[in-house]
Amino acid sequence: MDQDRALKVNAPAVIGEVIDDDVVLINFDTGTYYLLGGSGAEIWPLLERGATPAAIEARLRQAYGLGDGDIRSDLDRWLGELLAENLVAGVDAVPAGEPEPAALEAAGDYAPPTVSRFDDMQEMLLLDPIHDVADAGWPHRPADPR
Repeated sequence: MDQDRALKVNAPAVIGEVIDDDVVLINFDTGTYYLLGGSGAEIWPLLERGATPAAIEARLRQAYGLGDGDIRSDLDRWLGELLAENLVAGVDAVPAGEPEPAALEAAGDYAPPTVSRFDDMQEMLLLDPIHDVADAGWPHRPADPR
C-alpha cells in the first residue's frame, strides 16, 4: 500500500455514522453495511478528511505510545479490506483547503482495526428510493402546471 497516497471515502455511495465506540457504514451501491471496530472507529474520521496511511499510522503510534510493532501490518490489512469493499479509494491529492487530519485520542488500549460485513439487509437497502435521488432531493415536487 502506498503510504503517501491519500484515501477518501467513496461518497456519496458510502456513508458512515459514529455510534458509541463503533462506526456503521452503508454502501448504497451494494446494499451492504459494515461495522468498524477496534481502532477502526477512531481512524474513520481521519479517512473522511483524506489522511494518508502514513499519517494514520503516525497518529496511532502517538495516541497509543506504540513503537515499531505490527501496527503497519494491522493498518495495511484493514485499509486493504476497505479498498476491496469500495468503501474508500486512493486519490492523487487532498483537495486544497482540506484540513489536516486531527490527532487521535486513545480510547483505552490499542486494538487492531476491524471490519465486519453484513449482507442481511441488502435487498431492503437496494430497494430504498431515497438514495436514488437527483440533486434536487427527494421528494421533489413537479413544477406547478399553472
